[in-house]
Amino acid sequence: MDSDQSQKPRPRQKILIGDGAEENLGLLKAVFCMAGYDVATAVAGDEVLLQVGLENPDLVILDVALRGLDGFQVCAKLKSREKHWGLPVVLMSSHHDAAERIKGIEAGANDFWRRPLHRADLLARAKALLRAAHSRYNASSVQHAIVALAKAVEARDPYTKGHTERVAELAVKLGSAIGLDEEALGFLRQGALLHDVGKVGIRDSILLKIGPLDEQEKAAIQGHSEIGENICQPLRSKVILEIVRSHHERYDGTGYPDGLGGEAIPLAARIMAIADAYDAMTSNRPYHVSCSRVKALQIIAGESGKHFDPHLAAMFLSLMRSSTPSRRRQADNPAREQPPLLPLDLPGDQQPY
Repeated sequence: MDSDQSQKPRPRQKILIGDGAEENLGLLKAVFCMAGYDVATAVAGDEVLLQVGLENPDLVILDVALRGLDGFQVCAKLKSREKHWGLPVVLMSSHHDAAERIKGIEAGANDFWRRPLHRADLLARAKALLRAAHSRYNASSVQHAIVALAKAVEARDPYTKGHTERVAELAVKLGSAIGLDEEALGFLRQGALLHDVGKVGIRDSILLKIGPLDEQEKAAIQGHSEIGENICQPLRSKVILEIVRSHHERYDGTGYPDGLGGEAIPLAARIMAIADAYDAMTSNRPYHVSCSRVKALQIIAGESGKHFDPHLAAMFLSLMRSSTPSRRRQADNPAREQPPLLPLDLPGDQQPY
């Protein structure tokens, strides 16, 4: 087969340009068309908003002086839409005013260009934004797929309904209490939602077994952390991978999969260990009956410095003792009539957490 026929041409990327001055609009359109882009144009703010829905552009370039709604207003409206929040939007202006640039950032603009711009600079900046947007889109798509997989794993076991959401809520609460910033809290929440995704590789006969696991079964269930890490590799997030791999490490070094101890365990994983254990202890599982909130906190206190980071454990105890139980948490775990389950007070590696 001819090599030219075997390779499908890449789809042309589309740029939407909004500028109230038609002469400027024509010049910008010519530059991008000659560089191989499809270009749509608009002179008014409302027209831009309409064109975004019709044309589905890969990049939007707006002069701040659009007719009707200005560029700042249009940018803010686009960024407020869930469907378009990831669409890169550039604002342009002929004024060299710092306040204008700040206003653009506040509106959500991905970049702010000062006119005049040379052709090479214009094309290089546009290319960089399109490349970054493509990477973010791919990562976001992969993450949505992995989260869906994690939800499917959770759905296999009626006992774990709502577990990942509750653990994420607890982890973020603890992370916030120790001063993590919003970005770190975001990664912590994502990692919490994905922490057990590796259980997709564990057979139901092991995952849902009522009663203690034998040594071979324990080794299989412990493998979920490494399976999960491999599944999450495409996300390229150090924090998420650390949570997924290391949330079963213990502060005294007796956990798995790497036997890490103390502060060698990543901080996010130490936070997750507490949140995960608390929810596991206060939920019915095939291998144990749930315990009371008070009992779970007593166990965490007793495991401080052994299973759990003592500083984080103390902070978690303080937070939980000053709060009231979540109604949603209680609703997600109604009492069930089940075959006899194991008691909570189990030795060593049979502990439910």
